[in-house]
Amino acid sequence: MIKHGSGFRISPHTSPEAAAVTVLVFIFGPVMLLGGLLVAWVCWARVRLAEDTFAETAAGVLLGILVGGLGWIGLIVFLFS
Repeated sequence: MIKHGSGFRISPHTSPEAAAVTVLVFIFGPVMLLGGLLVAWVCWARVRLAEDTFAETAAGVLLGILVGGLGWIGLIVFLFS
């Protein structure tokens, strides 16, 4: 199946979930790593529906982790400096 505009694109559906789980882990601790199951489920669904490739969903997750982590660190620096 060829997608429209068949270039590589980072999945916009996995980034917010990964960013949210990252921030929740910073706030509530390691127990929120279970939210990774939700992220994995979204990735699986996107690949299964052939809307994204594995690489696109993985890139989205990495971007979400990066943005969520940097956003949290930036907020802490802003509030406590």
